[in-house]
Amino acid sequence: MGAIVCGLRALLPTLIVSAYAGAASGQPLVANDYALDFHRGPVQGPGRAVGLAGAYSALAEGIDGVGFNPAAYGRRSDRDLSWFEPALDLGVSFPRNNWDNSGTGGRDFADFAIVSFGVGLNAGPLGVGYLGQVQVYNIVPQDAAERRLAVNLAIHRVGAGFMLDGGAISFGVGLRLGAMSIGWDAPIFGTFVEGEANYLGLAPEFGLTWAPTRQRFRVGVAFRAEVVATASLPEPAPGEPHRRPVGCQPRAPGCFVVPRSVNLPWEFELGAVYRFSDEPFNAPWRDVHAERSALEERIASDRARRRASRREDPAWDEAERALRAREDRELETFPWRYRAERLAALRDRRRRYLLLAVGLSVSGPTQRGQGIEGFIDQVAQPSGRGTVLTPRLALEGEAVENRLRLRVGSYIEPSRFERIGARVHGTLGFDVRLFRWDALKLFDPIDIMVSGTFDVSHNYVDWGFSLGFWR
Repeated sequence: MGAIVCGLRALLPTLIVSAYAGAASGQPLVANDYALDFHRGPVQGPGRAVGLAGAYSALAEGIDGVGFNPAAYGRRSDRDLSWFEPALDLGVSFPRNNWDNSGTGGRDFADFAIVSFGVGLNAGPLGVGYLGQVQVYNIVPQDAAERRLAVNLAIHRVGAGFMLDGGAISFGVGLRLGAMSIGWDAPIFGTFVEGEANYLGLAPEFGLTWAPTRQRFRVGVAFRAEVVATASLPEPAPGEPHRRPVGCQPRAPGCFVVPRSVNLPWEFELGAVYRFSDEPFNAPWRDVHAERSALEERIASDRARRRASRREDPAWDEAERALRAREDRELETFPWRYRAERLAALRDRRRRYLLLAVGLSVSGPTQRGQGIEGFIDQVAQPSGRGTVLTPRLALEGEAVENRLRLRVGSYIEPSRFERIGARVHGTLGFDVRLFRWDALKLFDPIDIMVSGTFDVSHNYVDWGFSLGFWR
């Protein structure tokens, strides 16, 4: 009997915790005093970032990199040869299985997709741009009493960046806007009502990269403040919460107690890379306008020096006219000569290397947070009740010179949900140069490549392929 009592005493705390867990995570949502925890779990972004397991904040450049570091608005590669450089990014992915590591199978997310679109412009050391990412949930009703539900969760970014000393230091600042739109099937004629509940909020974000000229390492850091997106909802009846769609019966299927806000938690990101190669890593970006201005100043100085030593001699005048003609041709042909020399230097440099990338992402808590699946099922699903850390590690190298690049990495994705363990992701990426195209002799020859990415973890898989330009 004593052994039984001792066993019950040992088991009692577990029973209490289990009972509390059931009460906390299985009860219906009956009040609006919760926030939807809109966090970023698995890596989403350019193929290189996915292949590097998200350890990308020190390497981010271009409009598709601003989601990892706002310094990417202004950062330019030494491969950018034009003073004006537009950029465009468009992507669609269809992740499957347990997207948010909630530990449950969830509802029918057969129509779950993530769409991204970005546009940017660089003018010398200055860059501006916009990047948007929308998660689209079209939820299939579980029975005839429910209504079809569409939830659009979006993150919009707009900002600017600037480079110093050819990119040795780059910094950026912007706004991160969080938005959610909810729509339901209308009760009459089966029409669909979009945007019956709309949430919107914004907060600043900052980023910095340090890439000392001719050194083999880079460091990146970024901080994103918490976004609290709220909606203008009418006052409910006394003792009743806000419900959507309007006029639905409490606790009836398809009647939703909507959140008071949609929160994007604050985020801090730190990353570093080191490149093992025969050549220095951080070649500075060269401003073609500044290079031409330097040439003009040199020619003007040479002409002034020659005028000071001018002799009254017809032969001297003839030689001076010939020399000025050569200098004028040098100025006139500078743009295409500069471009040809830079292209030749980029083609001839040694390409074999090994890149080591590490990173750490920290995401803050969401007060009274609930998961998206809990909102859809209208049951308590606590999410984001504490700060979580995501370590990242990856390697990249050119396995076959000027033909094949490989990336492999891993990161640990902590769960934002109570009593759900972290899961380990394995990532893989590759670029294969296919052929060179001379663009019908209209532009510089370009190399076409195909890229692929894979991200695999417990109950999660994401993969994609794309065409691009080998650089």
